Amino acid sequence: LCSSGGDEEKEAVNIQMFNQLRADGIVVMTNCAETGKVLEDCPIPVVLVDRKLDGFKENALIEADNYKGGCLAAEHLVQCGCKKIVCLKEPSGYSSGNERYRGYLAVCEKYGLKEQSVDCTYVYEEGIRAVGKMLEQYPDVDGVIAGNDMIAMAVYKELTRMGKKIPQEVQLIGFDDVKFGQIFTPELTTIHQSIREMGTAAAQIIEKCVEGQPCQKKNIFDVSLVVRETTMEW
Repeated sequence: LCSSGGDEEKEAVNIQMFNQLRADGIVVMTNCAETGKVLEDCPIPVVLVDRKLDGFKENALIEADNYKGGCLAAEHLVQCGCKKIVCLKEPSGYSSGNERYRGYLAVCEKYGLKEQSVDCTYVYEEGIRAVGKMLEQYPDVDGVIAGNDMIAMAVYKELTRMGKKIPQEVQLIGFDDVKFGQIFTPELTTIHQSIREMGTAAAQIIEKCVEGQPCQKKNIFDVSLVVRETTMEW
């Protein structure tokens, strides 16, 4: 098990190490676009989890239904009375972020809402930074879709520090449904994805590849809305 911390060179070294150790296969969750080029010559099975890599033909892809997740998040905020919804979208072109943003856009079009977005990576500190930019561009925001639960927590902390009340003034929804979202106060409304099941499926596909059995190339897992305390339905 290796963590590259988003470092492209370290990720390349890790992949090379797995090749030298003759691993049965590699399950890859990456934030590095260049990793696709490194994996092109990989002689062992590769399963990508959570995002696609341009130009790389993986053995299998496992991802949540991110488009549906974006739709569910935006639709829920609309049903909660929000009319000025801001999407904190991942700016690096990751397939997961793109699909969530597309879902948000579809709901905006459905209800005639203006698209409002701010670039924000999946890092806590970026969530803090994004709040200032969001309020500068959209001071009357009444709903926020965060890229993940960690960003949602950062947004809550910063908005609260600025005197905004959640959910009375600004309603907030995350993505992932990490355990800490339930421990957090107020408990976080979020989109649930089956993280454990996705990881299990990735390992099972590697097993099938090793045994020479066919496997499903594209595996999309369903998502669901989890309503807690950072939104309030009318």
